[in-house]
Amino acid sequence: MWFLFGLIAIAATCLNLYLYAAGKDHKLAMAMGLSFTALTLAADYSIVAD
Repeated sequence: MWFLFGLIAIAATCLNLYLYAAGKDHKLAMAMGLSFTALTLAADYSIVAD
């Protein structure tokens, strides 16, 4: 699960950088990148805690 969250976080961050460079509204992509990064860390922590 952490791997999937990580890939989505990377894709959302790339999308965020693209939208920012293009001068478009990038707030949703920024929130998605941060959220999926937090989910990745939480999934990693859950695996380590087990």
